Amino acid sequence: MLCTSTLAATAAAGQGEGMECKTNRVRLPIGELVDRHIHLERASNVRDLGGYATRFGRTVRWGRLFRAGELAKITDVDIATLEALDLRLIYDLRTSIERERRPARSWGLQIRRLARDYRHSGADLPALAAAATPTAADMRDGMLALYRALPFDQADAFKSIFQAAAAGELPLLFNCAGGKDRTGALAALMLDLLGVARADIMADYLLSNVYLDAGRHRFHNHVARPDVDPAVWEPMLTVDAAYLDAMFAAIEETHGDLAGYFGWLGLGDAEINAIRTHLLEPE
Repeated sequence: MLCTSTLAATAAAGQGEGMECKTNRVRLPIGELVDRHIHLERASNVRDLGGYATRFGRTVRWGRLFRAGELAKITDVDIATLEALDLRLIYDLRTSIERERRPARSWGLQIRRLARDYRHSGADLPALAAAATPTAADMRDGMLALYRALPFDQADAFKSIFQAAAAGELPLLFNCAGGKDRTGALAALMLDLLGVARADIMADYLLSNVYLDAGRHRFHNHVARPDVDPAVWEPMLTVDAAYLDAMFAAIEETHGDLAGYFGWLGLGDAEINAIRTHLLEPE
């Protein structure tokens, strides 16, 4: 289901020629993983969304749109790495509680904080995790409910980021806590608007299982409740193709298709065309 940390390390060392990484549905060349990933010492799952082909015959531009996990503990070296990206904005999708507990480190770059707290979403994951006898099935059901709700609960935040891209406020980075759920949902929607094939969107989404592998082990070793089978937490700690499928299905059930959803967000043809102009390579 996952690339092992050893395999990822081999790729980072440039020894992965011809190798492939298998997520739970998609195989990707190791070289592509290395090109896409941005290594930070104290932040994970930081990636460039560039390079994907689109139905318009143009590719997504590198160095314009980035996704990440939280930036609470980044080092001075990490800041230098981020500064080299020439970011204009960072959008923090974490909840108010998450930001209070682990505030993002600031170094002069504007951070826009956009949050919809979990208690308003389709699933109360903290309550599920605190249950007397949580089960893996309960956690998986909770994740599916979360994804069905994400494009609607986070609509205002997502719209703000789409509008920033339309206005050319780029390069920009958006993040949440792990960079896999809220961030993964938004990345999938953005890539869809840009014309990326659904298979490539899914492949990008599933890469979180590669870059969050070490975090899963830390959770099991230091955070997880000792009275609960470690397998119970896996649905919450990983991404699954079924989660993203659930999000797209919810959108299609409510709005007919993704174009209907983008219209519901308030994105007109002019804004959508501007986003594509800014984020796709010229013809």
